[in-house]
Amino acid sequence: MRTAVCMYTNTPDEHLLIGSPPGRPRLTILGGCSGHSFKFASVMGDVAAEVALTGGTERDISALALDRAALLSPLR
Repeated sequence: MRTAVCMYTNTPDEHLLIGSPPGRPRLTILGGCSGHSFKFASVMGDVAAEVALTGGTERDISALALDRAALLSPLR
């Protein structure tokens, strides 16, 4: 018998992150993409491509903004 540990990422509020960090408009970051976010993979990829190619998206992704992470308490 063998066991294995499943490691995954998660944000403190358990919501996804997407966007470009301040001063790095050519860098697009997606975060918090654990197994629970699998169902959002296609739209997240689409939004990430829009952000990377045009610098933004018409979709409201304010709830997923990178800068909101600074307001969250770190995991303990």
